[in-house]
Amino acid sequence: MTLSLNAEEVAMDINSFPQPPVGMEMDTTWQAVFTIGQAIPATIMIIIAVRMLRRYSTPIPLLCLVGGAVAILIEPIVDVLGLVWFPREGQWVLLEVFGRPLPVFLIVYVWFVGGQTFLVWHRMERGVSTREIWLMYLAFTIINIPTETPGLYMDLYTYYGAQPFTPFRLPLMWPIVNALMPLAAATAIYRLRPYLHGWRVVGVVALVPMADGTVNLATAFPLYITLNTNLGFKATYPAFFVMLALALFVVKIITIAAATDTEQPERSSVTHDRQAAVGAG
Repeated sequence: MTLSLNAEEVAMDINSFPQPPVGMEMDTTWQAVFTIGQAIPATIMIIIAVRMLRRYSTPIPLLCLVGGAVAILIEPIVDVLGLVWFPREGQWVLLEVFGRPLPVFLIVYVWFVGGQTFLVWHRMERGVSTREIWLMYLAFTIINIPTETPGLYMDLYTYYGAQPFTPFRLPLMWPIVNALMPLAAATAIYRLRPYLHGWRVVGVVALVPMADGTVNLATAFPLYITLNTNLGFKATYPAFFVMLALALFVVKIITIAAATDTEQPERSSVTHDRQAAVGAG
């Protein structure tokens, strides 16, 4: 038995899935306002990072900001999978990947991802409790809402398809997932800090986008899959709760890895068990 599809059938199949609203256009004035709104906290984070460099003699905060900027390159992957669209018309294009133009105001990554990462890392270095980690996660989730909502009402970008739970035009999956990114990146840096000395400290630049991409896909994949089907809300709403459970599981893992008040269980290894068995024999 042979299965063949002509070009027209393939096109019809692709078009049956959610398509971006390509007719949108960015307003120049609102784009300028929103871009400045992201540049201000980014600038503040740069000033804080420079001060920390002078005070603590560590480049990690500045490297986190660079890593946050590199994490912008993950955005087009997220946009395709998560059904996000930045209008091409009128856009001040920073770069374009996968046929998706990305605007300058994505410098939000510098402060939201990079800046919050070094703030969490610094707090972890001083000692952080399980409760504080959960509170930081809640704070980052809440901060994400006013960070994104103005741009949505300015029609600078949009989420399309069967996005579940969308108050203020913002699907709640995004604050829940985005808040994990600085926490995960900070934890990776904190745990690897003893090895990040000398030239190796430059590895922080890679750790930030690596951690961000990992937790994003690891938690949001149920929605990425269901959003890109024809099943609609009957699939995306259940997927949202799976995603939420995965996100909370990631926060729990972070508390185990970084909280000072977490009891660590005794570790055993296969080698140790085998040696004990040999000794007993």
